[in-house]
This record gives sequence, structure tokens and C-alpha cells, in this order.
Amino acid sequence: YWVIKMLLEKNGEQYTAVYEKERILDENEAKRIVEEAKKGPAFVEKVEVKQQNRNPPVPFDLGTLQREAYSAFGYSPKKTLELAQKLYERGLSSYPRTSSQKLPKNLNFRSILQNLAKLPEYKPFAHELLGKEKLKPVEGKKDDPAHPAIYPTGELPKPGELTKDEANLYDLIVRRFLALFMEPAIREIMKVIINSNGHRFILSGARTVKDGWLKVYGKYVKFDEVILPAFKEGEPVKVIQIKREKKKTKPPARYSPAAVIKRMEDLGIGTKATRAQILETLYSRGYIEGKKKIKVTPLGMRVVEALEKNVPDIVSVELTRAFEEKMEEIMAGKADREGVIEESKNQLVKILKVFKEKELDIGKMLLETTGTGATTSKTAAKKAGAVKEPSEEEENAVKKAAKKGERKSLVIGKCPKCGGDLVVRYNRKTGKRFVGCSNWPNCNVTYPLLQRGEIIPTDKTCCDGAPVVKIREKGREYEICVDMNCKDWKKGKK
Repeated sequence: YWVIKMLLEKNGEQYTAVYEKERILDENEAKRIVEEAKKGPAFVEKVEVKQQNRNPPVPFDLGTLQREAYSAFGYSPKKTLELAQKLYERGLSSYPRTSSQKLPKNLNFRSILQNLAKLPEYKPFAHELLGKEKLKPVEGKKDDPAHPAIYPTGELPKPGELTKDEANLYDLIVRRFLALFMEPAIREIMKVIINSNGHRFILSGARTVKDGWLKVYGKYVKFDEVILPAFKEGEPVKVIQIKREKKKTKPPARYSPAAVIKRMEDLGIGTKATRAQILETLYSRGYIEGKKKIKVTPLGMRVVEALEKNVPDIVSVELTRAFEEKMEEIMAGKADREGVIEESKNQLVKILKVFKEKELDIGKMLLETTGTGATTSKTAAKKAGAVKEPSEEEENAVKKAAKKGERKSLVIGKCPKCGGDLVVRYNRKTGKRFVGCSNWPNCNVTYPLLQRGEIIPTDKTCCDGAPVVKIREKGREYEICVDMNCKDWKKGKK
């Protein structure tokens, strides 16, 4: 797609305005707009200025603290929980394992502020708040019957008592607490609409006109400051350049550890106390890698594929959420503990029975190449925690099943060049699947494969003898020729 930008000048400074239609999909249309807009004249059609109140952030629950600590310091969710636990054990902050965004109603705010005022970095903010007649904090919607939101207790750390990381987290908690009682910040938003020969361009600006709570918490929250000069409607605009730029759509960004925790919260996976540990378990088992941008490893992909195919309930978000909701109901006194345990036990017994029946199939899939350049052996499978370590007898049974399965289920047809079997293989470096001839290296016939869905042979052939396979995914089935030069690929799926 294309974007169109106008470079303009005022008072010796240059500014960039963007065409009102953010994306132009047709290049000829983009060219036409640029040529027409260049003819001018350009003038200010409209100026819009409005003010926005930005309220203070709500009190920390554990998930929000973990995300903020990751953003501010790069701490993993697990590290943040460990640091918060140490602050709690020293009596400096409240219990961290909470999902509440509400402070205790009987909390003595003034006493806490008076103590915080003894620390020079917080003194001016605490004194300002103590001058208020009434102290009313901002609060969020989330509540936790077991524990309130995270707050500083008013106990002060002794000089040199805290490590750098502990001091960072303590500062974050204290400043968040102080911000709760402060006035909203006021932001001025400016929008200038520039008309050039009937084509409109938008020049946007924003600035903070009143700091409010940003005085104390601004080091952890950054707003874009784009300060524009004054514009009057009808005034001419000096245009330096109008040009089009070619852009490409980007895939969704990879999850950061903090983003995974947020997604788990949204989906109801885990609890405030277990989410960080779940993430660490995925790292330790080699299912994921990357500390800032998480990437699923070939082994992780293989484990998910094996479980989705053989025991889909194990990876069911809905089932996991249902278990968590039942636990919450027990804590809230809305469900009978024994009844929930019995119901959950019955469900798990059924799932584990299926898992036991499918152990060899799961083991076979994990013994196949994972894309790391090695086979998922007994040792690797044990480290992954996906299957128990098999006995020698069981291991032989798995290998036998793997060979048998490869001969039957992975053969999709005959090689049109040499008559050998065409089988599904996995690239050792990327883990991606493809079709190759069983007579390799004497025969080099290969075909690419879609990387999703279950592959089912059909005994049909298409272009020059290439086999046709059935793909089954997400409740639907369709047939395709494995030769991507096939005319049907240009028309769509067969």
C-alpha cells in the first residue's frame, strides 16, 4: 500500500502532514493524488484544538505490576514477583499475589504519606497530598476478596538495605501510590486540516499543559510531545514537498513476556500466583525462547501439534478457564469444594485415559525431527516434560510404531519420476514439512506443503503425476495438488 505525505514549513520549522486516507491500495490512485495536490494552492481549512483529562493509573494488581516493571526495567514476570515478595517480607509493601485494583477501606493514607515524606525523593509530592483536606485514591474495577491492591506500607527501607532491582520496584510501587491521589493530567490535542487542490492532509500535535499526576509518575509514563505553532483557518501553507511512500503490511508483533501474562489474564489461564511460573516452565522445557520477543521453538510446535491431534482437551483454553473459574467460585463461597473436586476429577480421569491410549502416537510424533537439527530422543522428551521416560520395552514399541506409522500414514503417493514413495518429511533447520521421495538422494523430487492442518492421502494424481492430498483443519476439509505450479493453485483450492 501507499501513504502520501506533505512536508510543510512555518516559522522556519518543518512539519509533516499525512493524507486523510491513511492507506492507498492502488498505486495509480496514489500517483494521481500526489500530482493533483502538488498543483495547490494549499491553505488551512480547519483547526481543531481540544483538551483531554488523563486520569491517574489505577492501583497495582500483580499482573499490572509485572507489565509495568517489564516496560520500565525489562524485568521478567517471574523476577518481578520475586522482588515484590522480598519487599513484602521486609514489610515495605503489601502482599503481591493479588488481582485487586482496590485499596483497603481502612488504610491510613495520611500515616503512609507522612512516612514517605521522610524520603527526599518523595517529600515534595507527599507534602502536597498531605495539604489536601480529603484523600481519595483512584481505583480500578477488579477486586480480589483475598487481598487488596499492592501499596507501600509506610515502613521505610534502611540505607543500603535494598539491591538496585529491589529499589527500582519499590520506587515504582511508591510513585504509583502517590499518583493515585493527584489531579488528572491535561493534554492539549491539536488537529490542523490542510487543503491542497481539494485534497486534505492532517497535521497532528499534542502537548501536556498540566502535569497533574505526571509530576510523580512521569518517569514511567511517556506521552508524545508534538508541539505545533499557531495556525489560523484560511491562512496559506508553504509546501516543501508532497510525495508517496510504499509500505508493506507487517505481521503481528511477537509477544513479550509481559504481553503473554496479559493475554493469559484475558483468557483466564492460570492465576495471579501461577502465570509467571507457567511462563518460566515453557522456557525451561525448551518450548519457547527469546527474553524480549518470544518465539516458539520447533519442539514447542511439535508438542502442541501432538497434543492437539491426540488429546485436544489438554490444550483447550475453555477447559482450563472452566477449572480456574470453579476455583474462584470456591474462594468466593459460591461453589461447593467437594462437588467441584469430584466434577474436575471425573473430567481429568477421562482426559488422562485418552492420553494413556494415545501415548505411543504422541511419542512417535515427538521422536520425529523437531527442526533443531536433532531427533527428539528419550532424553529430550523427558526434559520437555511432555512424556514420561519410557522403559526399554516401551521405547522399542514407540520406535516400531513410528516406523510403521511412517510407512503407512506419511506416504501420500508415488513419485512420478522414479516410482518411489512420496513421504512427508521435516526440514532439520526450520522444522517445516515438505514432500520428498523415499529414494533420495538418488531421486531429488520434492514438493512444498502447507504448514497447517492434517494431511490425508487420496490416491489421486494431478499435474504430471503429482499426488493430490486432503487437508483437514478447523472443522473443514479440502483437496489440493502438492505441485504449486498447478493451474488450480491460481484458481484457488480444488
